[in-house]
Amino acid sequence: MNNKNLSESGIDRSVNQGLSRYSSPLIRKGLDLVNQSQLVDSQPLQPPQISRVQTGAEKFLIRGIQKLNQEDYQGAMEDFNQALRLDSDYYDVYILRASIRYQLDDSLGGIEDYNQVLRLNPNNVEGYTNRGYMRARLGDKLEAIKDFNQALRRDPSYVQAYLNRSISRSELGDYRGAIADSNQILQTNPNNAHAYNNRGFSLYKLGNKQAAIEDYSQALRINSSFTQAYLNRSQALDELGDKWGAIEDLTQALRINPKSAKVQMHRSGLRYDVGDYQGALEDYNQALLYSKRSLLRSRRLSRCN
Repeated sequence: MNNKNLSESGIDRSVNQGLSRYSSPLIRKGLDLVNQSQLVDSQPLQPPQISRVQTGAEKFLIRGIQKLNQEDYQGAMEDFNQALRLDSDYYDVYILRASIRYQLDDSLGGIEDYNQVLRLNPNNVEGYTNRGYMRARLGDKLEAIKDFNQALRRDPSYVQAYLNRSISRSELGDYRGAIADSNQILQTNPNNAHAYNNRGFSLYKLGNKQAAIEDYSQALRINSSFTQAYLNRSQALDELGDKWGAIEDLTQALRINPKSAKVQMHRSGLRYDVGDYQGALEDYNQALLYSKRSLLRSRRLSRCN
């Protein structure tokens, strides 16, 4: 038994889980609320300082952000929609609504909102990057890369665009292009664990497993809680014959996420390979237990919806 399919998508996607942030404090706070980030200031968002008389659209924007404080995403969406009915050029609202749509898996709606953002500000780097990410999420990697290129033409140092373009290039099989993007990041930010992990994955796909392991190890020196780097390194170690090293990496990953049925199942296979039949059986049983629990949760959620 082996774990050859463990890292089919070994590029780290967590770098994209929060969309790129904007400079406006109002927008940043709204995005933080949408992404349920750990905020230093947990007080409700205060109304923004507005230099002109507050319009009806602005009142709906503020009320929508107050609803984000209460995690009432549907209510916030309704207020943002109303704000845009009153002012179809309200830039801030498009950004916030796109972020809610992203969280609700409505990438098509998010792309429509970023189209409006870019209509109002054709040089918005974050707008191109976020629209590109949503296009990649829908599987349109080529159009996503075009957006990342547009972002980088406007800001050649924008790390998030390089990370996202690296992922899309890798998923299209352009591993050398993905490595070039990771190298570009590491020239100016040598402590970027995601860039090392992503470069390691591309090196692995090109057949240079030892170099890949070195990059995964560097990512883990920077961030010892980087689960995907443990999983990726485990696969490379296994394929180079170091099954005990691969087991140790999966054990580390399970310390971070102890209820991963997939990782538990892969460790079961490796333990079987090295003759640890009791450990393999324990992992197998745990994987089945977590899988059943996950299935039950999914069924409960589907009934609620």
